[in-house]
Amino acid sequence: MRRGWLTNPERKARRDRSLGFTDRDAENLIRRIDEIPEYISTTLGQDLDRLIRLRDKALIATSWIWFKRAGEVLGIKRKDVALTDRELLVTFHIQKKQKRHKVCPSCKTKNGYKSNFCRKCKANLQEVQVKREGEPYIVTKRKVLQHKFTRHIVEWLREFDELTEDKEAWFFPSLRVVFTYAYFNFNSEKHMTVQNFDRILKRLDPNMTSCLFRYGGAEKYLVLGYTPYELKEIGDWSSSKMPEIYAERKGITPAQRRWSEDTR
Repeated sequence: MRRGWLTNPERKARRDRSLGFTDRDAENLIRRIDEIPEYISTTLGQDLDRLIRLRDKALIATSWIWFKRAGEVLGIKRKDVALTDRELLVTFHIQKKQKRHKVCPSCKTKNGYKSNFCRKCKANLQEVQVKREGEPYIVTKRKVLQHKFTRHIVEWLREFDELTEDKEAWFFPSLRVVFTYAYFNFNSEKHMTVQNFDRILKRLDPNMTSCLFRYGGAEKYLVLGYTPYELKEIGDWSSSKMPEIYAERKGITPAQRRWSEDTR
């Protein structure tokens, strides 16, 4: 069976068409959260319902403002979020910067991290631990509070600090439900899964997936005139290759932009 969100033809078509995800789409997701009468089960209480709505609106706002990979957004802890009188600051741990591999215990050959057998001596690598090269890439991003989506994050931040003082807690905790009782799992070993995030989005829009934030954000800023090289820095790609591919696919390379505005 094929796996991956692009195997869904409607999602793939949405990625490939112009303006597949925009500010308006992000606003619609957030509005939909407010419109659903019972966002979670009524047996869990109105206060928890209110908090889950705030968490999910902040999760969508964070994903859209900085258009990071889903795992990078879900990996934010409370200590990674700061607020000044004019800016919101969020520190991300970038996933794609480290190279992963397996070293064959028999011949010491370096293999791909998904390899089951050594490419040189064919030794079994299924139980070999994956190693990482390089230090984790950590970057802090800023956005002024005048930006229309930051308020959702600030609202959740204030509620969050009423719930726990633990700076190591996940900023977007998963919900643990035990019969008719539920609580935020602030200190679980792992953060909320991307699959759970996608389930939240799918409920709001059947053709939505967390990957569309990255595609939509790239297109938004290319349309606004940012170059692929500038977008590399903003979106924390390892090179400008992917922004260049997005620009070519959507007809917004510098050459195509000049041509579209040429009236001769």
